[in-house]
Amino acid sequence: MLDRITTDAIEARDSSGRTRQALSSLALALLREHAVGGEQNLTDWALDTLQRISGHTGGANLGRLDTCLRHGQEFQVFEALRPWLEAGADRSDHSLTFALARALGRRAHHMRELQELLRQASSSATTRP
Repeated sequence: MLDRITTDAIEARDSSGRTRQALSSLALALLREHAVGGEQNLTDWALDTLQRISGHTGGANLGRLDTCLRHGQEFQVFEALRPWLEAGADRSDHSLTFALARALGRRAHHMRELQELLRQASSSATTRP
């Protein structure tokens, strides 16, 4: 059902910025709620939707997760997003890794595995022609 709503909203000829913003807000709310011990299919829908909305503009905008997660929940979010982060790294697409780091703010500094993905992204960018 959510996939159908997303497709209809994004592909509609008269799709407005407000429509996309409302869909993005819904996706962010579901991501915040379900990335921490929730349903993986809702987390997947939220990420897919955010990436579809953002298109090729630099990846999903995950908002400010640092202000809405309880202390320590950033690790649960990372674990929920890990398959997406690693799949992106395999394709040399690190946009979600950067989006997560931005969303977590200073909390990302102490996340060893996220920092490793950021190092990989950085070295990947410096080795391109």
